[in-house]
Amino acid sequence: MYLVVTITGMNADELKRIRFALGLTQAQLADLLGVRRVTVARWETGIRGISEPVARLVEHIRAGELGVSLGITGLRA
Repeated sequence: MYLVVTITGMNADELKRIRFALGLTQAQLADLLGVRRVTVARWETGIRGISEPVARLVEHIRAGELGVSLGITGLRA
Protein backbone atom coordinates (compact mmCIF):
# COMPACT_ATOMS: atom_id res chain seq x y z
CA MET A 1 0.00 0.00 0.00
CA TYR A 2 1.21 3.49 -0.84
CA LEU A 3 0.59 6.75 0.93
CA VAL A 4 0.44 9.66 -1.47
CA VAL A 5 0.06 13.25 -0.40
CA THR A 6 -1.20 15.43 -3.21
CA ILE A 7 -0.46 19.13 -2.86
CA THR A 8 -2.72 20.15 -5.72
CA GLY A 9 -6.44 20.20 -6.14
CA MET A 10 -6.17 17.58 -8.90
CA ASN A 11 -6.53 13.98 -7.81
CA ALA A 12 -6.20 10.67 -9.62
CA ASP A 13 -9.88 10.40 -10.52
CA GLU A 14 -10.02 13.94 -11.88
CA LEU A 15 -6.97 13.39 -14.09
CA LYS A 16 -8.47 10.19 -15.48
CA ARG A 17 -11.83 11.90 -16.08
CA ILE A 18 -10.15 14.76 -17.95
CA ARG A 19 -8.09 12.36 -20.06
CA PHE A 20 -11.21 10.37 -21.00
CA ALA A 21 -13.12 13.57 -21.82
CA LEU A 22 -10.30 14.58 -24.15
CA GLY A 23 -10.34 11.17 -25.81
CA LEU A 24 -6.66 10.60 -25.06
CA THR A 25 -4.86 7.41 -24.17
CA GLN A 26 -2.38 7.41 -21.30
CA ALA A 27 0.42 7.32 -23.88
CA GLN A 28 -0.97 10.35 -25.73
CA LEU A 29 -1.34 12.38 -22.54
CA ALA A 30 2.16 11.32 -21.49
CA ASP A 31 3.54 12.59 -24.81
CA LEU A 32 1.81 15.94 -24.33
CA LEU A 33 3.19 16.26 -20.80
CA GLY A 34 6.67 15.02 -21.62
CA VAL A 35 6.52 12.02 -19.29
CA ARG A 36 6.34 8.25 -19.70
CA ARG A 37 3.01 6.42 -19.96
CA VAL A 38 3.75 4.61 -16.71
CA THR A 39 3.92 7.99 -14.93
CA VAL A 40 0.39 8.85 -16.09
CA ALA A 41 -0.77 5.40 -14.97
CA ARG A 42 0.77 5.97 -11.53
CA TRP A 43 -0.94 9.35 -11.24
CA GLU A 44 -4.29 7.82 -12.21
CA THR A 45 -3.99 5.00 -9.68
CA GLY A 46 -2.82 7.32 -6.92
CA ILE A 47 0.61 5.71 -6.58
CA ARG A 48 2.21 9.08 -7.33
CA GLY A 49 0.88 12.52 -6.53
CA ILE A 50 0.23 15.08 -9.26
CA SER A 51 2.45 18.14 -8.96
CA GLU A 52 1.08 21.64 -9.25
CA PRO A 53 2.88 22.37 -12.57
CA VAL A 54 1.51 19.16 -14.10
CA ALA A 55 -1.99 19.94 -12.84
CA ARG A 56 -1.79 23.41 -14.40
CA LEU A 57 -0.56 22.01 -17.72
CA VAL A 58 -3.39 19.44 -17.77
CA GLU A 59 -5.89 22.25 -17.13
CA HIS A 60 -4.44 24.25 -20.05
CA ILE A 61 -4.70 21.19 -22.30
CA ARG A 62 -8.29 20.62 -21.13
CA ALA A 63 -9.17 24.23 -21.85
CA GLY A 64 -7.78 23.87 -25.36
CA GLU A 65 -5.24 26.61 -24.74
CA LEU A 66 -2.29 24.53 -25.93
CA GLY A 67 -3.84 22.75 -28.90
CA VAL A 68 -2.35 24.96 -31.59
CA SER A 69 1.17 25.08 -30.16
CA LEU A 70 1.18 21.30 -29.66
CA GLY A 71 -0.19 20.62 -33.11
CA ILE A 72 -3.35 18.87 -31.92
CA THR A 73 -6.88 19.73 -32.85
CA GLY A 74 -10.36 18.88 -31.68
CA LEU A 75 -9.61 18.70 -27.96
CA ARG A 76 -12.58 19.69 -25.88
CA ALA A 77 -13.44 18.99 -22.26
